[in-house]
Amino acid sequence: MFIKYVFTSSISSSVENDKSNASTVYLSLQKLDDYLNGKGNPFENNVFNIEMARFFTNISNVENVIFELLEIDPKIEYSGFFNNLMNFITLIPEKIEVEIIEPDFNESSLSSKIECSIFSNVSKMASLNKSLTRLIKNNYQIKPVPTTIFGSCCSRDIFSAFHKYNKTSNFKINMLTMNVSFSTLFGDPLKYDEENLNVENDNTKNAIIGDLTKSIPNAVIQSLNSDSIVILDFMDERFDIVECERCKFTKSWSIMNTKLYKNFKNTSTISFDDERKILDSINNAKRLISLLINYIPMKNIIINESKMAECFFKDDGFEYFDNDKYNISKYNDMHNAIVAELKKDFSGITFLDSPIYLNFGDTHHQWGTHPYHYNEGHYLCKVKKILLNSIG
Repeated sequence: MFIKYVFTSSISSSVENDKSNASTVYLSLQKLDDYLNGKGNPFENNVFNIEMARFFTNISNVENVIFELLEIDPKIEYSGFFNNLMNFITLIPEKIEVEIIEPDFNESSLSSKIECSIFSNVSKMASLNKSLTRLIKNNYQIKPVPTTIFGSCCSRDIFSAFHKYNKTSNFKINMLTMNVSFSTLFGDPLKYDEENLNVENDNTKNAIIGDLTKSIPNAVIQSLNSDSIVILDFMDERFDIVECERCKFTKSWSIMNTKLYKNFKNTSTISFDDERKILDSINNAKRLISLLINYIPMKNIIINESKMAECFFKDDGFEYFDNDKYNISKYNDMHNAIVAELKKDFSGITFLDSPIYLNFGDTHHQWGTHPYHYNEGHYLCKVKKILLNSIG
């Protein structure tokens, strides 16, 4: 495993190991440009893609990243290349020392662009005529952000990864509700016997109760402060819906294991990708967002765009998930349709995405290998975007 990455034009192949230092690897700037530009499949099993995947899955162990820009291939389009590099540098965790080495500091140099940017985690910029060392101990001089999550593990794990990496947190989670579909948020409640709700985990139990009683929207509102952020995602739309006595609730794994569910009579199931269910999810998401706008700034409402990953990384290469087993294509089509409708109506809220090359699973994820359990780089990229949105 490498802890130092050098991106340079001074190598003849796409990846070269440092013979004098086993912890250092050199990668081609030209290949990086193609990678960041989306040229080709980032999950093709070639040596460059595999090394980048190792970088992201082991990013908490990386100590130093160097961009050696002394010679740049003339085929590279400078402006687009620098913009892509800026975005790439921004997603690198702030504890990693990032160095930029250029032949000259001028208006068109990457260093000059970074000087004018709101945020960077560059520790050193050096050129033939100038050297600037920038020490950044903490880019986020803000009090903990009150946070409400109505979504899935895709959003929860963003903050778990941040806390694990930083050994502290800039976020105070006031409410976390998972395994509930947006399509069941509003409507008729269901009478039930709580004695049959044999669930030990309080969060899981509260989510089931909220889904059955339709109390979640009010609980979300009650969890807010004026400076709260609310994270919403649609991964739990992958669950089917149960209809019972005019009430609709989410057919999650949690509720199916209860005595309550096993005692239900005369139920029917609505497929997760049924057109009626998708329309209900869209309308209820719009309804919830319209409520939230009355309590917090629009930009503090964050849609975490979490499509299922099509493949995962397994130490030495990529493998593909079983599309039919996980309904990956069907879910992603549904996700795209929901997000597209929200973007039409709510241009002021924050849509949180990640580069396509970060959308892959990781066999070392603490909850196992699934299309909704991503690599560490994916989570840390998203949490940095959330922090930038909070201080911007």
